[in-house]
This record gives sequence, C-alpha cells and structure tokens, in this order.
Amino acid sequence: MNILKNKKNALIICLMILCIYMRADNMAGQKIYSPWISVVSLDSVRYNKDSMDQRMLKMNNFIGDAARDKPDLVLLPEACLSGLGRLKNPQSFVKRDDKYFNKFEELAKKYKIYIAAAVLFAEKNKTYNSMLLFNPAGKLEYIYNKSYLTPSELAAGLTPGAPSQKCWDAPWGKTAFAICYDLNFAKLFENYHKQNAQLLLFSSYFPGGMLLKQRAFFMRAFAASSHGQGFESVFIDRAGREFAKTNMLDPVITRKIKLNSAVIKFTPAQFKKIKAQYGRNVEVETCRPEGFSIITVPEMKVDVNEIMKQHKLIHLDDCYKKSEIANNLKRK
Repeated sequence: MNILKNKKNALIICLMILCIYMRADNMAGQKIYSPWISVVSLDSVRYNKDSMDQRMLKMNNFIGDAARDKPDLVLLPEACLSGLGRLKNPQSFVKRDDKYFNKFEELAKKYKIYIAAAVLFAEKNKTYNSMLLFNPAGKLEYIYNKSYLTPSELAAGLTPGAPSQKCWDAPWGKTAFAICYDLNFAKLFENYHKQNAQLLLFSSYFPGGMLLKQRAFFMRAFAASSHGQGFESVFIDRAGREFAKTNMLDPVITRKIKLNSAVIKFTPAQFKKIKAQYGRNVEVETCRPEGFSIITVPEMKVDVNEIMKQHKLIHLDDCYKKSEIANNLKRK
C-alpha cells in the first residue's frame, strides 16, 4: 500500500510540475499586444569623425538609457557604428563574432531586449547595408539586407537584398524593415502589406517625412524610425500620424505601440454597441477627412479581431476589395 501511495504521490507531483511548466511556457509565448519600442537619434555633425569604438561606446550608452524604460526593442540608426562616409573602408564593416557583433549580443542579453542594429555588414565575401536583429537571449535572430542601394553604395561594391522580403514574426506580430533609400520603392511595402505587417522599423540617414507617413498609412501599420543625421526619429500610427519625436534634448525616446488595433469601415451603429459593452476598454476614433475609423484595445488582453468578429466590423482594405469586385462585375 505504501508503495502504491508513494507512486501516486510521485505521479501527482510530476503532474503538478508539468502543469507549472506548461503554464510558464504558455506565458512565455503569450502575444505582446502593445510592445514598448525605443528609438535612437544621432547628431552626425558631432559624431561623424568618431572611430567605430567611440561610436560603439555611444550605442552602449544609448541602449543603457533606453533600457531604463524596459522596452521590448531598441532601434538604432543606419550605419550606426561607421556612418555612410566610410563605405570603401573594409574596417567599417561588422562581421560575425567580431568585437562589435559580440557587444550587441552582450547588450541584448544583459538588458533582455531585442536590439535592431543597422550596420555595414560583411559576410561570405559580400558587403551589405544591414539591420541585425539580436534577441533577448543574445542571439542573432534575423538579418535584413537593404533592398535598394543608392548609387554610391552600389559603386562601393555593396550587395542589395531581395526586392521583396519576408516579415519577421515578432512576439507582437509581423514586423517589416526598411533602410533609408528603400523608402522610395513601393514594391517593398506592397509586399509587406500583403503579409499584413503590423509594424515597420525604419533606420535611416534621411528623416522620411511625408513619405514615411504615407508608407505607414497605406500599409495600415505603425512605423518607428531611427535617424542618423539629426534629431528626427519618429513614431507614426496606422493613420499616418506622427505621435512622438526625438529632439536635441531627448535623443532616446520610448513609446507604447498599440498594435491591438485596426483601421476599419465607419460603422457608427456598431460603435455604440461596442462602447456599451466595453466602455473605455475599447477606443474608437473616426478620422473625418479620410472617412474611416480606428478601433484600439489599449490594455485588455482581448484580440481586436475577436471584437470585430463579434460586432461584424470590416477592415477598411476588405471594404475596398469588396467594392472593387462589385465595380468589376458591373463593368462586365
């Protein structure tokens, strides 16, 4: 009897441990609906003569500043360790397992964050303008190679990345990348839109301005930029509106990206029902000039798509597709 009792107790303990493990595993894999992103700006006029070691120290300090907000990801400017004036200098290119690569690994692991480091990168006898994504375990998880190089980059022998690239499956949703000159080429962003990208990470030597807002708007995605030639890093929402920006007194800022949201068809009768059910837990904003609405679930761990399904709300792009089909049928 004691043997059976001991076996039974052991089985119960094993089951309890398994349940705790499964719960911890599920929690670890839980979707982040609203990630915190930090962006960095560089005043290149002040730092353009710095060595790569001096710039690495600066990146170390910037990441340390950002880490106080405990962000999910830190985004660094284009060519953050060298600038773009050293394209023909082989020493300007980061390589796997060199001291700069190892330092980014170390920082990501130390602060338990993702770091998107845009650097000149050399691998397998080719050189790229790349964004290296290090995960909180300190491992390289994703590489984005700039798709569209400038004439000076091509002349320096850099290799362009593919014109259509796969989004990174981040814990918070599909995330797209672009570097500087990429912003001028619609094909890259049309491909991201087809993948339902939720966030665009943009490292650059030019601010992007209205063009960056347009890319965010037509992708129905948020955008975060990190600027390497002045204090111009910005956060942009799904409607193409800037909601935060760095400045000379505050070159590192962190903001919450409310990805648990959608651009939808204006349906006022349904909005009243949603507010009656959820109150301030769900925000509905109508953009009058553009004629659409945005629904946001800022804090609740309820997927916005579940609320949309329940209340029969329609994504704006689905509304347009339906209209396009109806018009094409009528033309026949």
